[in-house]
Amino acid sequence: MDARQVANAKKMSHDLQMKNRHECQITGVQDVRSYEPKEVVVITEDSILTIKGENLHVNRLSIEQGELDLEGTFQSFVYTKHTTLAQKGENLLSRMFR
Repeated sequence: MDARQVANAKKMSHDLQMKNRHECQITGVQDVRSYEPKEVVVITEDSILTIKGENLHVNRLSIEQGELDLEGTFQSFVYTKHTTLAQKGENLLSRMFR
């Protein structure tokens, strides 16, 4: 098992710290799914974190250490359950053909 597999085998602690609505440090990050100036989608151990705001900028990202530093003007932080894209597509299709 390499170092990354060992790190992933251990459950990462997730923490979010914000300073003055303009700086944010997040730990327990597994991946960043998307990044735009108005929205950043972060994958954590237990959920998906969607951050919305203005002029969002990634200052530092370390997937190996599970850390992300953002700056900008934050408007919302929303957590949702993990679902795969295939599951979302199946649910949408099943709802369309009911």
